[in-house]
Amino acid sequence: LLTLFNLPSEPLLLDVGCGHGRYSLALASSGCRVVGLDASRSLLEIAKRHAAQAPHAPRWMRGDMRRLPFRSRFNGGLLLDSFGFFDGDEESTLVLRELHNALLPTARLVLAVANATPILADFRASDVEQRGEAVV
Repeated sequence: LLTLFNLPSEPLLLDVGCGHGRYSLALASSGCRVVGLDASRSLLEIAKRHAAQAPHAPRWMRGDMRRLPFRSRFNGGLLLDSFGFFDGDEESTLVLRELHNALLPTARLVLAVANATPILADFRASDVEQRGEAVV
């Protein structure tokens, strides 16, 4: 993963949707300073417990990826398996804009979409979903 970034020494990375901290902890153990952000209080508690045993702990933050409290700060960003779960394209676009704003101009973002292969295999530019009586 680190080879995908062009990082300076002691980089600062942002792991958005960090969950229980798997990637944040691995990156921190390889010498990166890491901020792990997630909306789930319970997952962040698990991350903190795992970090208690690690020599280098990330900074954990509870927050919404659609409203990041950072501007031009990070050397790289991660959004792994936590993208594309909002109801509308506007919210997904907002997440990408927020990440763009949080990263330094030379930073790279690594984005992995959960279930990307089946999603892309069955991709339709537009579709209709029926939920009970409502068409969405």
